[in-house]
Amino acid sequence: MTRMLWAVLVSGSVLGLSGSTFAQSNNFLRFVSEPGGSTCSLNYSEPGVVMIHVILDGTAPSSAVQFSAVTPECWTGATWLCDRVDLPFLSLGNTQDPVNGISVAVNGCKEMPVYIGTIHHQVTDLSASCCAYAPGPAEVQTPAGPLNILATVDCTIPYFMEWVIRPVEPVGITVNAGASCPCELALSTSETTWGRVKALYR
Repeated sequence: MTRMLWAVLVSGSVLGLSGSTFAQSNNFLRFVSEPGGSTCSLNYSEPGVVMIHVILDGTAPSSAVQFSAVTPECWTGATWLCDRVDLPFLSLGNTQDPVNGISVAVNGCKEMPVYIGTIHHQVTDLSASCCAYAPGPAEVQTPAGPLNILATVDCTIPYFMEWVIRPVEPVGITVNAGASCPCELALSTSETTWGRVKALYR
């Protein structure tokens, strides 16, 4: 069973894989350094474990997301430890798989934003700087064949009609950003929206 299909099935949807399966993108998958989603730089001053928070944002309610996030070569001294997705969400795979990535079922049809979980790394030195780290694509199976995209399953269409895959725009983080490589959030935030994200943080 394919990753995205598994994610939608465990989220409680019933799929009829017919008709159009690809819709215009209007969602974003963000990497941020804190659960409120307002910091696009991951800065640290000593060795230890660091976390990247993953937030799905945008306008289309979704029931699952699939992506990869292989640690970039520029992040020297960093070793991936694990991905954490808390219940009632369910996950399959991991972010370091460049082909299938990780798929996460979010326990129903969720309005945005949705706090997905965290990616944990152990850092052993402080030499990395200005290193861009962003969500990447995964191989998503569709009735028309595989697509190499970062994707969600759009649940705005009634479950009995069809499965709509929606590509997602990646919004990355900069490891040890500085004056020579400042980072900027790609989307504006609001107190109401990010208050909802903070409430979801476990």
